[in-house]
Amino acid sequence: MGEAVFWLSIRELAAAYRTLELSPVELTNAILLRIDRLDAQLRTFVTITKERALADARESEERFVRKRPLGLLDGIPIGLKDIIETAGILTTGQSRLRGDHVPKRDAAVVARVAASGAILVGKLNTHEFAMGGPSYDLPISPAQNPWRRGFYTGGSSSGAGAALAARLVFGAIATDTAGSIRLPSSLCGVTGLKPTYDLVSRVGVFPLAPSLDHVGPIARSADDCRIILDAISSRQSHQPEFPEPVQPALRHDTSKPLSGLRIGVVKWEDDIHIGPDVQRAHDAAAAILSQLGAAMAPVEFSFLRESHTAVMIVMLSEAAAIYGTDLREKRQLFGRSFVNRVLPGAFLTATDYVNASRLRGRIVGRAQVLFERFDLLLLPTTSAPSIPIEQVSPIAFFQSPSFTALANLIGYPAVNVCCGFSDGLPLGLQLVGKPFHDHQLLLAAQAYQEATPWLDQFPPIE
Repeated sequence: MGEAVFWLSIRELAAAYRTLELSPVELTNAILLRIDRLDAQLRTFVTITKERALADARESEERFVRKRPLGLLDGIPIGLKDIIETAGILTTGQSRLRGDHVPKRDAAVVARVAASGAILVGKLNTHEFAMGGPSYDLPISPAQNPWRRGFYTGGSSSGAGAALAARLVFGAIATDTAGSIRLPSSLCGVTGLKPTYDLVSRVGVFPLAPSLDHVGPIARSADDCRIILDAISSRQSHQPEFPEPVQPALRHDTSKPLSGLRIGVVKWEDDIHIGPDVQRAHDAAAAILSQLGAAMAPVEFSFLRESHTAVMIVMLSEAAAIYGTDLREKRQLFGRSFVNRVLPGAFLTATDYVNASRLRGRIVGRAQVLFERFDLLLLPTTSAPSIPIEQVSPIAFFQSPSFTALANLIGYPAVNVCCGFSDGLPLGLQLVGKPFHDHQLLLAAQAYQEATPWLDQFPPIE
């Protein structure tokens, strides 16, 4: 089996399985060998489920050989962020507090993954309980960026972003409270979707801030993300009525697949700065989307800082409510970064939380007005490419407004796609869509990916 197999899409894998050119068992053995060869350097996994993976692969192969009904992810090797509970499999949250926690039941999303025929390869590295980090005082050291060892992968779904970039899995299920799917996807050059709030069940997932937490896919492409989303959704995401040319069957019949789509190009506050390479990539992406037929128009966006304030207060208050007792009674079991980030939430008052919730309501109202004019918003995912892990500031989390947190605050779907490189490191572009229009969002992202060369760029990890 050649190395090229690791860069196949989910659709391409499924096609190779159906013709018996490739077998799930063969691919799973190759993936396990690849993990064994590379993961000691990349640190993307907390637990590797070799026996489970091979059992899943044998069952999937039997379905292909005997031409039995197939699931959407049949034979696809995936990983799960280690805050998603798996029956009989260690689920630690990357914390000593849950260092020996073996759940009795699968999370709802894991049950859907299993029903889809996916192959579970293992549990992926994360910041502690999806907060804090990168930290070296946790059970597993931080995941490494496959594009440049020693560089940050983003948080908190760090292992998922890195494992996808290194092609140690073909898909991952992760979580996003203020950008934790999209940030690793951006810094690792892959595709990550934060779906509409509650489109994917959070039952059985360690909470951080329940009103902001989302569960969603990370994969190589928008098309792969759409397949995974369809497998794990607990509610219906629909393709709305807007222009037929965006439908997959018609995409290759027109040079304007996004005709009729209205995209607002976000202009943020003057005191929020992004790097020149990110700005150039963002502007180039807007031009490409316009060439694909989308109607582009600038939109003033004067509430990024307000969104950041609301997210910080809501997230820290809810996290402190969940973990406050354990932090007081068992602080020695937590990493320093988690303590330093969550403990301030204990000093916020009910009034602070109510005021932040009111601000959140006003921001939701502004977003609703914006999306009467636009189908999607376009903005960067991060203000700069990855940096060395040791240069990540422990207080930047509190200081710098995030381009990603707004979508969590309002619950709208948002996707990251690669839009270029800076000195060999990936840059991310973010599209935000209307609630439950996740398919429309992913189809627009797919059209952009098909018109650009970024999906064909692979990290130099061999």
